[in-house]
Amino acid sequence: MRLSGDLQGEQVRRLWAIRDQWWQDETMDLRELVAIDSAGVAILVKWAKAVRERGQTPGLIGTPDDFDKLAALYGVAGLFTTQA
Repeated sequence: MRLSGDLQGEQVRRLWAIRDQWWQDETMDLRELVAIDSAGVAILVKWAKAVRERGQTPGLIGTPDDFDKLAALYGVAGLFTTQA
């Protein structure tokens, strides 16, 4: 799945409502994200845990600096593999 724009508040609520359409993906492309907040990190953490429960490794492509900082702050960076 490719995410773009802001992964904050309203977009997170919309994504949560349609999670059955993308929850099975094991890789998220974040290269087009402009901004992410704690709600955005939270939905990615929930997704990563679901991926791990299926025995897969959640991967992120092109994490923005905001994500890297928040994931480190919240201690969840280790849930994901990342690529540039």
